[in-house]
Amino acid sequence: MRQLARMNVDILIYVIVGAGALAYVCRPLFVERGEVERTSSRESKRRELLEKREQVLEAIREIDFDHQMGKIEGDDYTETRGRYEAQAIELIDKLDKGNGKAGQIEDLVEQEIAAARKGKSR
Repeated sequence: MRQLARMNVDILIYVIVGAGALAYVCRPLFVERGEVERTSSRESKRRELLEKREQVLEAIREIDFDHQMGKIEGDDYTETRGRYEAQAIELIDKLDKGNGKAGQIEDLVEQEIAAARKGKSR
């Protein structure tokens, strides 16, 4: 009798795990197509912005190195570095705007910290 109960529990576990795996695999079939495309499009755009940002920051490092080595003089260095800095700032702003939830999360964390400090000081 115990073996039968144990076998039924094992079968139940297999069915639950199998159903979960099937639901995970078939999820894209039941989710709105636009939602999946928006998510992948947003992620690819973010990756592209991150890649461009890294390229611009690397260019700034190269310009700084060339200036230190004496290959680039004052006005050229200042102008070129300024252009790269402006590009980097623009890319960072785009990345920050694309991640709107980050600001909300930071606000919530700050509120919780303030509440914890109030509770601690009493």
